[in-house]
Amino acid sequence: MQHNGIIDGIPWLKDKSRYYTEITTNFSDYNIMSSLVLREFLYQI
Repeated sequence: MQHNGIIDGIPWLKDKSRYYTEITTNFSDYNIMSSLVLREFLYQI
C-alpha cells in the first residue's frame, strides 16, 4: 500500500523538532511532499 501526504511549513525545517524527526524517521516510507512544490508541478502540466 502506498502512503501519501501533503504538508507545508515548519516540518520541513531541518532541526530537532518533533515534526521533522517524525517525518524523517517514522514516516520515511511515505511519499510526503510540499504543497507548494505540488502546486508548481501541476501548473506546469
